[in-house]
Amino acid sequence: MSEEAHSATPVVSDRQQQTAPAIFYLLSAILIGLFAYRLLVPVHAMPSPTERNLTIIFDVLMVAGLFGMKRRAPNAQALFWIAAAAGVGLLLLRTTGVTGFWSGHLRFTYLPRN
Repeated sequence: MSEEAHSATPVVSDRQQQTAPAIFYLLSAILIGLFAYRLLVPVHAMPSPTERNLTIIFDVLMVAGLFGMKRRAPNAQALFWIAAAAGVGLLLLRTTGVTGFWSGHLRFTYLPRN
């Protein structure tokens, strides 16, 4: 094998290989936790249009990143599918009505007056 052919292969450092599964696990935990929070905790105030748009974009990018990181942790396929379902659930919460579209939460309640 020549020197040129050997140097043309990409070199992935050990540090990148070690941190990639950690990022996958962190992203999965964030998606699952955020879905549980938005499903169980009612919202008390509607966000601004800018905040609404940024959270939608953030949710879409997290789901896309999860699918992009699928190969990084081949032994965690169950976690991948749970996190993927949670990510799709985050986007489906936006279709539950006007309140869901604006807040991303399932329910809306007013704060109690003292």
